[in-house]
Amino acid sequence: MHAGELWNVLRQDDNGNRFVVETRLSRVAAEQRVAEFESHGHKQVYWLEPADPVAVGCEPDAEPRR
Repeated sequence: MHAGELWNVLRQDDNGNRFVVETRLSRVAAEQRVAEFESHGHKQVYWLEPADPVAVGCEPDAEPRR
C-alpha cells in the first residue's frame, strides 16, 4: 500500500443494493466512517474499496467485508 491512496466507503442494503456512501478518503478516515456507520446497529453492510482499484491491485466487484 502506498501513502496517499484514496478509498471509497460503500453500503449494501437489505435488498442487496449497493451504494457509494463517501469517496476519496484516506484509509484511516474511511475505516473510521465504516465504524461509525456500523455503530448505528442497522442491517446494512458497510465496507471500503480503493478509489482506484487497479492501482491497489483489487477487483472493483469484490464482496464486502462482514
